[in-house]
Amino acid sequence: MDGLTYPVSVQKIPVVERQNDLRINVFGYEDGQIFPVYISKKMNEECVNLLLLSNGEVQHYTLITNMSRLLCDESNHNGKTFICFRCLHRFSREDLLKDHTKYCSEHGAQKVKMPVEGSNLLYFKNQHFQHDIPYTIFADFESILVPIDGVKPDLNMAFTQKSAIHIPSGYAYVIIGPDGQCVKPMHCYRGENAVNNFLEKLLEEKNFLENILFAIKPLKLSFDEELSFQQATHCFLCKKELKEDRVRDHDHLSGRYRGALHRQCNLNFSLKKVVPVVFHNLKNYDAHHIMCEIGKIKGYELSVIATNMEKYISFSLTNKSKEKKIELKFIDSLQFMPSSIEKLVSILSEENFVVLKQTFPVNSNLLIRKGIYPYEYVTCFEKFDEKELPSKDAFYSSLKKEGMAPQSFFLTLHQTLKLKLVSVAILKI
Repeated sequence: MDGLTYPVSVQKIPVVERQNDLRINVFGYEDGQIFPVYISKKMNEECVNLLLLSNGEVQHYTLITNMSRLLCDESNHNGKTFICFRCLHRFSREDLLKDHTKYCSEHGAQKVKMPVEGSNLLYFKNQHFQHDIPYTIFADFESILVPIDGVKPDLNMAFTQKSAIHIPSGYAYVIIGPDGQCVKPMHCYRGENAVNNFLEKLLEEKNFLENILFAIKPLKLSFDEELSFQQATHCFLCKKELKEDRVRDHDHLSGRYRGALHRQCNLNFSLKKVVPVVFHNLKNYDAHHIMCEIGKIKGYELSVIATNMEKYISFSLTNKSKEKKIELKFIDSLQFMPSSIEKLVSILSEENFVVLKQTFPVNSNLLIRKGIYPYEYVTCFEKFDEKELPSKDAFYSSLKKEGMAPQSFFLTLHQTLKLKLVSVAILKI
């Protein structure tokens, strides 16, 4: 017990374990319940279980000689039980305990407390989350890769090597409305200061959508709908019986009647004033570009849900001064569909690409394919002014350590001629 003072605190139990080669667990007792206080990380078969009793500031350790007997009143099982020390769950057989331990050891110590009868039911109360988000912006950035002088990519190195600087060269976005169609034609930009230009355009679109979302259209109620309202017996939202507090609910954007609701359900079922801005792989790529420039926007509040200082699950922009506020919420579709766009597109049939055909009515079938793009060849904006495709060698990727097959090169040439493109595309397909 060298270096320890008495009484020994729970925080010093690991020291006792290490100096005596013991496995020690400590449990507490309060309000008639026993719960884990410290559970050893050691996996010795034999262990010392201690019960820590408290009376005000006075505490005392008591040896637990038989955990099964100590917890026998918490089970109807007549006989010995096998106890998981991490969660105090009881098993009738030792093999069941071993199977359980493999999963329980991944979590910290805990005591499961079941709710009493009457409070053991959960009800969904956030009705506003059932409301569809009417408008969504889908966007993407593309960059030029400016090589760092004197550095050649070497994928055999054990650490990250900076070989090029990614400078945003362009972007595109499209606004999808509640009917699944484009609200406006797709906006596409290529040139200097692409991120600043994108944020400026995004705030313009926010103001445009703000006027739509805060404009409430009056209720359009037909004779049949009024009859349906009078005959309704249950709230279409919470499914409970309707009484004298029934009201007519309608879509504020279209004026369409939706059904009969309780007055409180109608107040809760409000349209959330948020416009999602969706990027695929936002967390690992596009967010870095946006965060470098978003601080230049004045009068807006930035809120972030982050995994660390460099990666963000989502972040939002909200105007500080306006009473009627619209939140621009940047989210990553890769978190919901964890695969590349190429693979996601491959599982869809051609008729699923409604927005694509609306934007590109001619030869849209060519745009469904994964395009071949010479990322490492495009090192400056002047490359976009070239009137013909570069040589096949320009399509070599040092990251993948592979170039483009001849048939892919001729396919790219064929697509370029058929689509009558005069410069290298700035967008990934």
